[in-house]
Amino acid sequence: MRYEYGYTWKVDGQRHWFRDLSKKDAIARAKELKQPGTLWRRPHLAMTADWNTWVIGAEPLFSLNLFEAEYTDTFGGEANYAWVQRWQFLLEEDARDRTIMREAKRQAGLTGAKGRTDGFGETQRFRPYGSCTVLFVNYVDQ
Repeated sequence: MRYEYGYTWKVDGQRHWFRDLSKKDAIARAKELKQPGTLWRRPHLAMTADWNTWVIGAEPLFSLNLFEAEYTDTFGGEANYAWVQRWQFLLEEDARDRTIMREAKRQAGLTGAKGRTDGFGETQRFRPYGSCTVLFVNYVDQ
């Protein structure tokens, strides 16, 4: 019997095994996959001769959540969708609302723009001052 140590990135039932990596490197590799999921630490993975495996004492270390953002124009104060930019991005599971909006603003090219932010449960809205635009950010449930 052989014991191996490492990390497993679990996404929709698929598992990506990272061997001989530090926690920091395993998190970086998981982010490169650009898929939401959970990073599990596998301290005691026993592999038998016929390659049946048993996981002993696995613990989740890190999760990424998927967010969708859309940036569009407004007409009469409401979203108009005459033009729209949509994208998705990943952030850590415990990211705060401010961090989520900061990342969405960065990707929309609104870094440093001042405006008003409203939250509606899983949806956040940012309205920049002096611009007839609006930025929506939604959490994507898996």
